[in-house]
Amino acid sequence: LLFAFASAQPQGSSLADDLVLQQIHDPSAQIRTAALKQLQQRISPSSIDRPSADLPGPVREAVVAALGDTDEFVRTAAAAVLGVLGPHASTAQVELTAHLSDRSLLVRLAVLGALARVAIPDSIVRAAVIPLLDDADGSVRSAAATTLAAAGDAGARDLAAVLSGGSARAQQAAVDALYSMKPGAAEAAVPALANVVQRASTSMALNSPAARAQEGANQTLKIAAIRTLEHVGGPAALQAIPALVSALNDAAIAGDASRALMQLGDSGTRTLVGLFPTLSPPVRYQIVMAAEAERS
Repeated sequence: LLFAFASAQPQGSSLADDLVLQQIHDPSAQIRTAALKQLQQRISPSSIDRPSADLPGPVREAVVAALGDTDEFVRTAAAAVLGVLGPHASTAQVELTAHLSDRSLLVRLAVLGALARVAIPDSIVRAAVIPLLDDADGSVRSAAATTLAAAGDAGARDLAAVLSGGSARAQQAAVDALYSMKPGAAEAAVPALANVVQRASTSMALNSPAARAQEGANQTLKIAAIRTLEHVGGPAALQAIPALVSALNDAAIAGDASRALMQLGDSGTRTLVGLFPTLSPPVRYQIVMAAEAERS
């Protein structure tokens, strides 16, 4: 009844706000969670082109305080409300960042989603997000990458740094995030992506299961880096031509490298045409197949 009565009040009325505050502070965690979810629906924009509504100061402060609730579902719902608030909740970045290490997976994911929408995260927030690219849970790694990608050029530079020294799974998450960015926003990472493509294959004997797994992960990362360079395109990606040329020596990734070169315009295409006769038959075959796939 209280939920229905609060919903019937004009948005922003003191009576409605008082009722919401009572519900957010209710002794029952179930009611606190329901109140926050209802609040999220109330402020959600009716279309993606419209900004979300703001909340009165006392209500917004109560939502921020709910991040410290003992119940994980209340904390999750609070983070979701702040995410919908977007820039209106920019002052809550410190509180949100503090819960990146929350013991609950649900809360960590909700906090990462909120940080990606609250505002372009500042350097302190980004520094706290970067370690989550190596989280044991793939959904956390993906959410962390999305949050950094939302930071534009600064996020691209952070992701590029991960490519130079992060773990294998952190690097894969970083490349995937760079691919998800608008091409212009990811230009700062072109040198790091080129370095990934040029890495030598493992020198370990591939009859070892561990070595085969490592080499498979390396090839997957290289292919992702090549496709990201193709996605970035434009003048900034031209500096990656030497790296893409080096990839033509590996039949496993030559098709992807040749397609990326063709997407780089006349410079890349001329380079590929000039080298084609000198390449091994397996590599030439992969290039022909890639060209056929591009035409179909």
